[in-house]
Amino acid sequence: MASAVSGVNVVELSGWFLLSMARYKTADWGDIFFYGAVPVWLAAPVKGNAMTVLEVFAGVCGFKTVIKADPKEKYSAVCTLETGCPNLKKVGEALGDEPLDVMTELFAKGQSKVITTCTANLPHVSCPVPAAILKALEVSVGLALPADPVLSFKE
Repeated sequence: MASAVSGVNVVELSGWFLLSMARYKTADWGDIFFYGAVPVWLAAPVKGNAMTVLEVFAGVCGFKTVIKADPKEKYSAVCTLETGCPNLKKVGEALGDEPLDVMTELFAKGQSKVITTCTANLPHVSCPVPAAILKALEVSVGLALPADPVLSFKE
């Protein structure tokens, strides 16, 4: 339940502008932002968030990948990969130990270092690990709750 409205204004989020956005302060859920009729919940990252660890079993290739996203300042995190896949090892090396701007990774189309690096190094575009990397980054900075994504083939 909304307890206060701060009005409609222009808000800049990592270079992206959201117009006609209303901000509602709630007692239980923090700040909820509305753009048009769609709520966009931006949970401010809590300083000292724990590292997010996500394990991915990619499927028929048989490789398991452990993704670790360590939140840093604001909406940034360092991502590391532990895997037996030689292609994903190259991705992990290319991502390095510099923090990634998670807002850019998720919302600036065509500017994601994760997607660019994975596209250059992975021979299979259907590999689920790139999406899992982005999901781990998103959770690590408080932009999403840690819920397991599931892919299931049905007959």
